Amino acid sequence: MKETNLRRDPLDYLLTDTTPVEMSELFTYTYFYEYLHKNRKSLEEIVSTLKKKEVNVFENIVPFDKVRGSRARGTVDSVRTWLSSPLTYQIIKPDGKRHREMSIPQPLAALNMYFFIHLYQRDILNILEDPVFSVRYHTRNNDLIYKNRSRKALIDYQYSRKRNKKVIEQTGRFFDIRQFIEAKDVGESERWRNANIDYELFCKIDLKRCFPSVYTHAFKWIVTRDVVDSKSFKNSNLFAVIDRVLQNINGASSNGVLVGPEFSRMIVEILLQQIDKEISSSLSLNNLKQGIDYEVMRFVDDYFIFTHNEEVRRMIVDTIEEKSRHYLLEINQLKVETQPTPYYRGEWLGQSEQYKDKIKHFIRSNAQIKSEGDTYQITCNVRDIYSLKSYFERLISKNKGYTSTITSYILSVILNSMSSKRSTDCTFFKKGTSSKVIAAFIEYIFYVYSHSVSFKNTQKLISILYYCHEELNLKGSKALQSILHKYEQVLSEASGYSDYINLLTVFDELDVHFSLQAEEAIFNEIKAADDPVALATFWSYAKYNERYMSKVSKEINNLLGEKLRAIRSKNNELQYREFWYTIIFNKCPYIDENVRQRYVNMLRGMLERTSANPSDQSIRLIATFMLDPSEPNTFISWNVRGAKMLQEITYRTHRKTIFRRGNYTVIASL
Repeated sequence: MKETNLRRDPLDYLLTDTTPVEMSELFTYTYFYEYLHKNRKSLEEIVSTLKKKEVNVFENIVPFDKVRGSRARGTVDSVRTWLSSPLTYQIIKPDGKRHREMSIPQPLAALNMYFFIHLYQRDILNILEDPVFSVRYHTRNNDLIYKNRSRKALIDYQYSRKRNKKVIEQTGRFFDIRQFIEAKDVGESERWRNANIDYELFCKIDLKRCFPSVYTHAFKWIVTRDVVDSKSFKNSNLFAVIDRVLQNINGASSNGVLVGPEFSRMIVEILLQQIDKEISSSLSLNNLKQGIDYEVMRFVDDYFIFTHNEEVRRMIVDTIEEKSRHYLLEINQLKVETQPTPYYRGEWLGQSEQYKDKIKHFIRSNAQIKSEGDTYQITCNVRDIYSLKSYFERLISKNKGYTSTITSYILSVILNSMSSKRSTDCTFFKKGTSSKVIAAFIEYIFYVYSHSVSFKNTQKLISILYYCHEELNLKGSKALQSILHKYEQVLSEASGYSDYINLLTVFDELDVHFSLQAEEAIFNEIKAADDPVALATFWSYAKYNERYMSKVSKEINNLLGEKLRAIRSKNNELQYREFWYTIIFNKCPYIDENVRQRYVNMLRGMLERTSANPSDQSIRLIATFMLDPSEPNTFISWNVRGAKMLQEITYRTHRKTIFRRGNYTVIASL
């Protein structure tokens, strides 16, 4: 059987790398992805046109540049561009104290990314695959092997068209990630262990607000550096194209890169690798050699430095600071951390390991179950659960500065223990287990979670609930309803709605709901945040109560009318944040008929004003998709009643859980 490496379908990039992981489960590009597959010819025509527009950067024209034309002639070309406004929202940072602004790119921006990758992926990977310090960079996906059984058929085993598209969405895995996907993997590597032994000093620094501080024009500055041959057409043009694309997807802003999509991490990595090369070159001129005089590992915007003495450490930090400033990036001076090796995270880790052992005593491994001749995993009674809560309280009280890290770690321990059981014939709970024990166990999970309400921890909570639901059927559970009412105030006070937004969808699936008071608080917070995706999620959730649904529908329909009136330009709709309400609600089954017709009129008007240029043809694809009567969902899954959201969230969370089985030290992912 002959094996041939073939390039992965570039359109998959739209699903995997263009949106954040941390967003409502209801938002999706899956339906748009399927529509584009049906209209592949139109996509290829746009690609062909873009290729023809590749002109030397010194003539200042690039494939995704703004459309040029004469306004005096009144042509559509003079006003239509690739520009669109992202949808921004906030989630809590790993420290549980500060917030991070996330962004969902508009569909036009997602297409811009797709076309860019289609045209330039080889050039990008050629730049990234020879890093100096980086331990997280993108490379070719060598796992995608098509087996050619005959001249007529190619069988794609890993990426069958029958696969669940939602499973691969938001994975950020169009390309392979080398060497490490998560920050914790760096601390578990042999390279780290060897450096911890071979050198006497450790230093950790990070770049202050790295992504929001990136100046898009800085990519064109790379061309003037010695590291890149400015006479090379492809490379020089690439950096100008990056500058333009980053502005296109961020509402024309040259300050900052969208936080969230894997696309942004890849693009910023190009700039950071350039800085690494300049740092390495400067250190070499001072007779300092990597692997002999020092060891540096960079994970995205975090630098881990090992040296023999303070003088070398200071020289390296000063050099990083100097070279970063050339590109308008700065070291976060408040977070510089230095200590003798071996580097140690603190007592919290050892104490957490001890607590993990207590958990493992009650949530047994497959080996323990087998050795004891049982067929169930969880052995605790109500008193044992109270004991686990008391131990957790003491663990947190002794390590208050690590509450978020410890909570994340413990939830991962529990989740991994439960997920490992699924490969056996055992059950979680012993047959006939008291309902009080089951309720106490679920309440304990909520108790741990309540100490650090974050998006990642919410996904872990949902996954644990799924395993319990799969075995016990929690639909309409009075115990779960009571637990939710007990912790709903903690949810609203501990974090913002974005961190627990998926609980709305999951609880709706389980027929368990917040109190009216909590619902009103969440609804008001979402409206104040001007977040249409969260608003759609809440609206879908509210349908469980006809009277409340009527009240919510009236208020949201009035709001949608206001958002439509705010869009005044007929040629630049996509540059308005309010256009996101059209994207999200144009196929909503709950909108008033007059609002629906106004959406139809707006989209038809967009179609009438399109020309033959690539950006217009991309807009045509989007508008046609949104108008298609055979597409009931577009960018929001409105038909989630009975959908297996619990299962889908659990599948993706299982692939990303931070806990690794084994005897080596575990550093929780932040």
